[in-house]
Amino acid sequence: MKKFLNLVLVFVMSLALVGMGINAVQAAATEDVTITLHIHQYDGDYTNSGTGIWDGVTWNNWGDLVTSEDDFGGVIVKTYTADEINAVGDSMEFKPTKDVNADDSVNYLAPGNGQVFLDVTPLKNGDVTSLEIFFVEGASDFVPAAEGFGQIFFVYADPTVAANATVYDVWNMWTWNNGTLGSADGVDFSLDLLENTGNYDVAMKLGVFNVAVDADQDSGFIVRTEDWAKQCGSDIMIDNTSVRGSGAMVYYYQAESCLLETDGPAFLADIDAKFEMNAGNRFLETNMITSPTTIEVELLMPQNPGAYDISRFTLKDSDGIEIPLASAEASTMAMFGEFESDTVCARNENKFILYVSSTLDHSLLGVVGSLQGWNPSEAVMSTKDDANGMAVFEVCTDQLAGEYKVLFDPDGDGFTWDGNVDPNVTADNQSFNFDGERVGYFYVDANVPTVSNDFVGSFESDFTPLEGERTLIIHFETEEARDMISVVGAFVQGWAPDAATPYISTKDDTSGYAVFEVPTMEATGEFKILFDEDDNGFNWGDTELTQQFAYDFGEENTLEIFINAAGDTIYIVGGTAVSTSLKTTKVTLTVADGYMLNPGTDFFVDYKQLSIENYVKVFVDVDVDRSLIGLVGSVQNWDINNPIMANQNSTSGYAVFEFAITESAGEFKILFDSDGNGLNWGDFEVTPGDNVTFEVGESKKLVLFIEPTPTIDGGEFVSDFVATPDVVGADVFFSEYLEGTSNNKAIEIYNPTVADIVLDGYVINYYNNGSETVTKSYDLAGITLASGDVYVICTDTYSGDAVCDEIQSYGDEDSVIFFNGDDA
Repeated sequence: MKKFLNLVLVFVMSLALVGMGINAVQAAATEDVTITLHIHQYDGDYTNSGTGIWDGVTWNNWGDLVTSEDDFGGVIVKTYTADEINAVGDSMEFKPTKDVNADDSVNYLAPGNGQVFLDVTPLKNGDVTSLEIFFVEGASDFVPAAEGFGQIFFVYADPTVAANATVYDVWNMWTWNNGTLGSADGVDFSLDLLENTGNYDVAMKLGVFNVAVDADQDSGFIVRTEDWAKQCGSDIMIDNTSVRGSGAMVYYYQAESCLLETDGPAFLADIDAKFEMNAGNRFLETNMITSPTTIEVELLMPQNPGAYDISRFTLKDSDGIEIPLASAEASTMAMFGEFESDTVCARNENKFILYVSSTLDHSLLGVVGSLQGWNPSEAVMSTKDDANGMAVFEVCTDQLAGEYKVLFDPDGDGFTWDGNVDPNVTADNQSFNFDGERVGYFYVDANVPTVSNDFVGSFESDFTPLEGERTLIIHFETEEARDMISVVGAFVQGWAPDAATPYISTKDDTSGYAVFEVPTMEATGEFKILFDEDDNGFNWGDTELTQQFAYDFGEENTLEIFINAAGDTIYIVGGTAVSTSLKTTKVTLTVADGYMLNPGTDFFVDYKQLSIENYVKVFVDVDVDRSLIGLVGSVQNWDINNPIMANQNSTSGYAVFEFAITESAGEFKILFDSDGNGLNWGDFEVTPGDNVTFEVGESKKLVLFIEPTPTIDGGEFVSDFVATPDVVGADVFFSEYLEGTSNNKAIEIYNPTVADIVLDGYVINYYNNGSETVTKSYDLAGITLASGDVYVICTDTYSGDAVCDEIQSYGDEDSVIFFNGDDA
């Protein structure tokens, strides 16, 4: 036993000695160290910004504030002595905040509880004496400075993350022109961000490019997938001058955009609105199989039926196999039948579709509103009914929201605002809103049309209902004596026309219509009006002045109606016929023929919200057949087999192309199908050279005017025209110079080409010895120099062998002789 204890003691002592050896060689800081923290806030206001710091020893009590600002944001410098830094923990906890005066999670710049941790071991062990770090609002970590490089930060947001949490998974950044060793090619996003945009905490990404000191071009930027699907159709270029080798800058970037933004609050507000729009369209994992061919889907937020286009739905089974779909029907559309549309809207217009259920003559109904300038004389008429007999109105408009009314023209002479002549089917203005969709569906139940209170006159009541009774007030347009007409129906007297006290009219309204006030205990019923033409009391068989009408008080105790003179139409005075919202969260998907849904199998539905679109019009002035030119570009995925065609000519004669895109920029070419066999790459280009590029601004609309020179083959021909050279002397040259005694001089001009040359534009200048001033000029215009021939210009004392053809005297010894012939 004693021996065993000695062995244990030796072992323990050995461990102690080893430990002492490690402590003896451990590195430590020997001088002051600094931590420089750069903070970026979206609002750019660093008035009270700072950070809390817990270093494992002390809490700074929010004492470290932003003391300066740079292109990145606010700057905080924290200094420790060597002893202080050696005493702290290896990891420090920071809490960046917008307001050091309020320890409130609302002001924390980091998500969650606002904590961000920094490894300070390089400072503690003496490897470095300073750390420079960058923090972007919404991040949960720091980005270290890159020594020898400047940095470009990108906050990347895709609002559709509200509907699909995986939208960021396939994307990364691509870049070029960042200098030697700077970032190049694919760059992964550095950090996840979670930023409150106003109403929502939106997941985002943070990316960083390093820019070397030797960068001498703008940095290229694009977000794309590995298979080159781009968020923007064209490359984005960034002026990196201020961050070559050092410094930092921040940009905001949205999915499907071609714009780098710098306005933080505007960026967040835009993302907040789009996030909300997508929040109701999450990837759905629900759904009740209601038959072997249908599945019922419920979204989180109601949509106008125009949103439920079949192309926006994807149905997959649990293995990820897509099931083809035949239709998507909103639950609120079940009561409406199919109809054949006869209205085509322009690309920049939305289509307003209104169903009206009414017993009135549909050909006498019209829609008036902001849709068409509130002009009743130009009311939009119904041109068809749906399969269930409802009147259908189709109106094209560039409005996103507005108001309308439905009017009735009983005399068929056109609509007016006179409610006594053309009643309002909807008493009040009805609102519509497309909610970002291209098509909006709306419905009005107007089986009993309603009119405004001034449609009929007022009257003084002489009737007091008993407890529990409702009062039916009837205005009847008639010429008959009031004591000769009576209302008979399901009232207190119970369809008894010969009652001792019939319900006759006892007064007129101010418009001269007979007024009945009739008591009833029931909320619903029917009635008609009889005429005691034989003056022997009211009996069945008397003349019926009206058809039998139904009424419904609903929750009201008084119902006021008007009946026209023909006795075939009833209006509710001051009634409430209104447009019914067809928004719903429920959609029924029907699978394609040949496919079945098996109960017990998991099915997943993906619904994609319509992106906000940009509208582009291209006006092209070109003298070719407009039906044979087509536009091909990034706007339609460069699909040469499906070009965008010019759908019309403008009044000024331009061919007009129109298209809607979700991207804000792009490029295209316009081609000419001269042989009429369809467009192909290699066809003549109406826009030769580089692709036409464009960028849509904040207005979401862009108009381009193109007046190109088409590269069209005009055919072959043999030219018989010799043009005057653009540069005199380009073809002929002095082939010989002769100088004898005295003025025995000559100059020879030679034509080496295969064609005759007219010497128009050629001039011989004469200079005295050593002078740069022209003394005389001899114009050779009108002289033709044949191919291979020469012209010799000589003084009149020339003694050569040539024979002169023409002599022109310029006086004295400067006279010259022009002649042609062989080489002299």
